[in-house]
Amino acid sequence: MKSIYYWIFLIGAILWLSAIIGYPFLLKTHSPIAPFIHLSFSFVCHQKEERCFSINDVPLPVCSRCTGIYTGFLTGVILFPILRKNLPLRWFYLPLSAFPIGLEIMAEKIGIWNQNWGRFFSSILFGFFLSYISLWSLREN
Repeated sequence: MKSIYYWIFLIGAILWLSAIIGYPFLLKTHSPIAPFIHLSFSFVCHQKEERCFSINDVPLPVCSRCTGIYTGFLTGVILFPILRKNLPLRWFYLPLSAFPIGLEIMAEKIGIWNQNWGRFFSSILFGFFLSYISLWSLREN
């Protein structure tokens, strides 16, 4: 794989997650970037406040499930150079990694589970394999 693609993925994932975590601090300091961040993430997330983690009593600009996906994505990018030698790509990784999200959604729908931390942890694996498969595909092509 061309290392430039890896660095683009890494820097992009760091900036993406930094924008999410930095949003409450930017909003509290009245930064003109804060409204742009919130608007930008509204295109990829419902942003329901009760489903978002908060920092300093300010909800993050994405829900806990999206936060988990992006955290997993960054983790996958960071670990890809180490794991690619021992974890070959398999077609079923991505659908299988979505299984915990499906279980969590079903548990929520039938009323036995409804927690932001559950949404977060159920989605990390999906984000991880999304980045892993993307980087593996770039490496092969």
